[in-house]
Amino acid sequence: MIRSPVETKLTKDKDIGFLPGPSGERALTARLLRGEERAMAELYAMHSPRLLRFLARFLRDNAMAEDALQETFIAAFKSIGKLKGAASLQAWLGRIAVRKAINLQRSSIRRARNEEKLPAKPDPHPDPGTRDLAQRILMLMGEMDSEKRLVLLLVMEGYRSAEIAEATREPKNTILSRIFRARIELAKLAAAAGLAMSGWREEPGP
Repeated sequence: MIRSPVETKLTKDKDIGFLPGPSGERALTARLLRGEERAMAELYAMHSPRLLRFLARFLRDNAMAEDALQETFIAAFKSIGKLKGAASLQAWLGRIAVRKAINLQRSSIRRARNEEKLPAKPDPHPDPGTRDLAQRILMLMGEMDSEKRLVLLLVMEGYRSAEIAEATREPKNTILSRIFRARIELAKLAAAAGLAMSGWREEPGP
């Protein structure tokens, strides 16, 4: 296997200490930079379920979510050399996934407009007897614009504001403001639908 200069520099264990993140993640990052196929399989197994869940909620289309997931990991494996400067594997993959999801969503909207029809919006007030609270909240989020829905979904998946800022390539203060405004909007939608938001999870730190 032909290794890139970046991979060659990280073949020694002492280089692991210069990578960001917990020791286990640094070791996996070093193995990825060396081009180990098993490390790539481990990365996929570790992060794909969470990413797929986020993509399915954001895109609201399982087939598109699976396409976005595959494109995310293809792009990730092609750009392994950029890992050394990433804050964390989760943030690095999240940034790629967000970009792929937005691109797929834009393409879908363009196709729908070309066909002179837009996707039908889901019923924002489903029957309480057929939906639990989490599902109903997700349906309500479908009424929000994509930027607000995106940050709320990432918060729900446990991403911190700094990681969301890195993933979206926007200033952290912009993200914090958007999360705040999105929560207010969602609370109003929930109140109109007769839902209590007391169980809504807070953002996990800065």
